[in-house]
Amino acid sequence: RDSTAMVEILDKLTAHYSDQLSRDAFDGVRVSLRRKKTAQKNSAKSAMSQAAKSLRKVRGNIQGWPKPGASESIALGLKRVYKSGRTSFNDAYDKRTVETFHEWRKHVKHLLYQTRVLKPLWGGMMKALTAELEALGEFLSEHHDLAILRERVASLLSESENQVEIETLVALIDQRQHELEI
Repeated sequence: RDSTAMVEILDKLTAHYSDQLSRDAFDGVRVSLRRKKTAQKNSAKSAMSQAAKSLRKVRGNIQGWPKPGASESIALGLKRVYKSGRTSFNDAYDKRTVETFHEWRKHVKHLLYQTRVLKPLWGGMMKALTAELEALGEFLSEHHDLAILRERVASLLSESENQVEIETLVALIDQRQHELEI
């Protein structure tokens, strides 16, 4: 994730614990994250160019997509994605690792994309399911962003002049991730 997203999740975390923190809490970390933002801008242009090439390449595959009336294929696809999502959900709570929660998040997003496509066909049912998946996706996304922030912040520990600030931030990240897992 980019530095902008890291600053955003840091701000969200700070807002969540605003009753326990001062307004300038973790300003040193914010400054450090913003420095990395400049370096990332250059690589973003290259990534967008590569993405555009990939999209042009994939455009030709649209002809192979299921045609109207291929409800069996759609149903099988939904079942497969739902089943893999249930499996990744169980893995996430059995193993409780950043990787397993991230894997579950990816499956939630896949099912969410399918419900968005099907919403015009089955409005009421898909609308409710889409809303639930969007909310779950937000929680899992926050969990994942916190994990990445934790990793970046931990790497600052050795170069930081304020180790107490870093250790406090890591503890709050851990606490918030735990809250999201419950």
